[in-house]
Amino acid sequence: MLLRLGLSSILLVGGGAYDGERKDGPIFPFEELAREVAKELGIDESADFAGVLDGPNHARLEVGSFDVRFPVASLQKAAHLQLFQESVLTLIDLQRAWFEWRGNPHPADAAEQDWETLRSFVKGWSTGKFGKVQGGTSSLWEQLGAKEPVLQALERIAVYTATPTDAAEEVGAANLIVLEPTREQFVRTFTLAGLLDPLQQEHLWQDQTVSQTATWSGWTQIACLEQIGFPFEIRSPYVGTPHSQEDPTGFAQFMAERGAVMLLRKEFFRHGTHFFEETLGTNLVLAAVGKNDLRQGEWKLEYKTAGGSTQPYERFVPGGNPQGGTLPKREASRGPRTGSAMEVSRYRKDGGKGYFLGVLQDGQRAGAKLASKDKKHPLSKEKTAHFELYSFQVAQSTFVSAPFLGDLGQGKELPPNEFLDDYEDFFRAYRSCFFEWLREHGAGDVETSEARFAELVAAHRAREVGTPMHVVAQAVYGVPMSAADPSTDNLEWRFLEYVKKGR
Repeated sequence: MLLRLGLSSILLVGGGAYDGERKDGPIFPFEELAREVAKELGIDESADFAGVLDGPNHARLEVGSFDVRFPVASLQKAAHLQLFQESVLTLIDLQRAWFEWRGNPHPADAAEQDWETLRSFVKGWSTGKFGKVQGGTSSLWEQLGAKEPVLQALERIAVYTATPTDAAEEVGAANLIVLEPTREQFVRTFTLAGLLDPLQQEHLWQDQTVSQTATWSGWTQIACLEQIGFPFEIRSPYVGTPHSQEDPTGFAQFMAERGAVMLLRKEFFRHGTHFFEETLGTNLVLAAVGKNDLRQGEWKLEYKTAGGSTQPYERFVPGGNPQGGTLPKREASRGPRTGSAMEVSRYRKDGGKGYFLGVLQDGQRAGAKLASKDKKHPLSKEKTAHFELYSFQVAQSTFVSAPFLGDLGQGKELPPNEFLDDYEDFFRAYRSCFFEWLREHGAGDVETSEARFAELVAAHRAREVGTPMHVVAQAVYGVPMSAADPSTDNLEWRFLEYVKKGR
């Protein structure tokens, strides 16, 4: 049962949309709401949040490496059950891709059959099957009467997807994710988590968190199966819209990204987030859903506000200080994205179809034409090296030139500020296509390339902290990751030739 509080009566401070600039503490009444939720659910404030999730209000389903929790009451609502069902199917498809890329030693054909067995069972769900389901630690597989072949497949998949021992000791064996169908349920849950674990309050009890679609309590992810309504108003924090409102695959993209974040952080937990990890996240969404039109900032759960203010942001683009630094301020605008619906970057217009190969080919051809006019450029005659950027702000084009990867890419001069948004989208597409090319073609035939790519993942995971990506790549592939031009054999210029040919 949901507790529906009259927010206007418990808000401590008036105000409109959250603007990220307030210095006098949060507007939202986190403590009051948390105590109300605890009282309603009969939870002692000394309780443990993990114990609450093991209680009667949330059902449990193990899906490979994921331990998924979902409100029991919502399983009887057809729309909410449909979201839960699609979430589980997406997590299955996500893991099918990841554990194949990662080079798990289990036979691929056997794993594929087991995934299909689980998928078939989940596709058969209906509200009628959930009438007697209870919360707690009892698995939904058993409560729903899964037969022996399903349970056996589940056991094999659990072994196949097990978190490595070193990671399990540091960050937990399972990827615990709490799925809340509505904005209200999401806010109630993370607010309660902050009450039960005061160490989490610093980031959970922030107005900005109310406007997010996911957050964390330790290594437990809490995700909302609704998007926020725009423009966001802190007075009306429970107004939500479907993730698939603008695109039929929007919800699946969101769930695939949320799952990918957990899988990849468990893999690379010893290191800070790197563009290789982010690219794997981009590509896993593409592998699971076939499209990825998510904004890059969503990876870090950033919300870029509008109406005259902007939030800090990060960009993994070649140039500047690879260890960090300051980028030009974004121009603030109304809504969740900059620009308008008509201002879609070339490198986003097809949602990553074919791992962005087609849009990169277009950009490469246009970039070559622009570069050929610059006779002073040392690579002006090199047709594979250049890519066009376009600025809607000034309605002009420019070009950027390889190398974009390795140590040479790290020291590149950034393009003018008005082209940075397109540069960010370009590099997202470029690195996505590069690593997919590396996975399928980087070592010759597909089978050898896939095995070598699994070695790259393992080597990047095991590398000494601070070791650059290009050093790891050269050790695995035997040639430099990049070079100043194609006269030296290297991975990046091989890839640029692949983009030109399209195969």
